[in-house]
Amino acid sequence: MSKRASEVGWSEAAGSGGRPDGARCLGRRFGDGAALCAVADSEHAAISDAALEALYQHLVAERTLDTGRHRASAVAVGQALTQRGPGARASMAWALVGSDEDGVIALFGWLGICRVGRIREGTLIWLTRDHSLAEQMVREERLTPLEAVDHPCRKVLVRSFGADAEAEVVRLDPQPGDVLVLATDGVYDALAEAQIALLAAGGAEALVEAARGGAAVLVHL
Repeated sequence: MSKRASEVGWSEAAGSGGRPDGARCLGRRFGDGAALCAVADSEHAAISDAALEALYQHLVAERTLDTGRHRASAVAVGQALTQRGPGARASMAWALVGSDEDGVIALFGWLGICRVGRIREGTLIWLTRDHSLAEQMVREERLTPLEAVDHPCRKVLVRSFGADAEAEVVRLDPQPGDVLVLATDGVYDALAEAQIALLAAGGAEALVEAARGGAAVLVHL
């Protein structure tokens, strides 16, 4: 029998590591069994339970899991961020897990430099591309991917909440045993992909503890 969304579990953790990095994470299950998890990274923003409800209702109203063709506006994503200051710009990534007749389906979206990845058979692959100036320069072939790793513009946001932008949203048809990784830069800057894949067995807490900061959510599909 195929796994259902109500059987999907997750772990979440956030820590400052001695610095006020503003990383936040939260997960919630809804009455239909679907789960929505998110991470955000901004000293001006935090995710609230009520705000996740607003984002979930927006995605459901757009029939996003059914069509896989939705682009969430920055306004809609912004409903999932609270405690915003004037001019605040925030990064955010989220994953919505539901079910269809074939089993579990997932949708993920992001704005800014929070990332979504997938661990399959012990290997982590990032599924998102940062909305940063450095990444834009890579796409324009003005930088190589290696040069972008330590470039001063790698944290300069070209798309974020707080700016006139749309979140990118992608539908994923997972395989049994897949794990979705939602992480802020405090996690993926400190840990290599192989370390994240290895530490994931200990849950999100193990990632944040090893990174000494940031926020992470692991969704076990």
